Amino acid sequence: MITSTAEQTTSLKNLGEGAATELFDLALDEVLEDLENPNKAGGPREIILKVKIKPTSTNGIYETEITCDPKLAKQVPYTTGLFVGKNERGKIEAREIVQQSLFDNPATGGKVVPMKDKGGSK
Repeated sequence: MITSTAEQTTSLKNLGEGAATELFDLALDEVLEDLENPNKAGGPREIILKVKIKPTSTNGIYETEITCDPKLAKQVPYTTGLFVGKNERGKIEAREIVQQSLFDNPATGGKVVPMKDKGGSK
């Protein structure tokens, strides 16, 4: 018979020599990273900590299995358009539709000139 003391009593804190807590902490890190990812859909995340205790062939001894599963959000899809047609050799090819900027970027040496009012000031 096993005698129990305060140090020997099993709790979530010491289950699997701390494995349950460590697995939860790792899953929590994943969930927090997922929440901050702008490419992920909104909505709740979950952490499922499961402890399975099953009997063995020896009376009074049980096998314990600890798993921790983070449930993360789905990736937000990136959509784009394609032009599909034949090239000059007759081979079908695709080109992505890319929105061109309507104005040059002044920060990169563009040629947009600020407009002036009738008084000649900016």
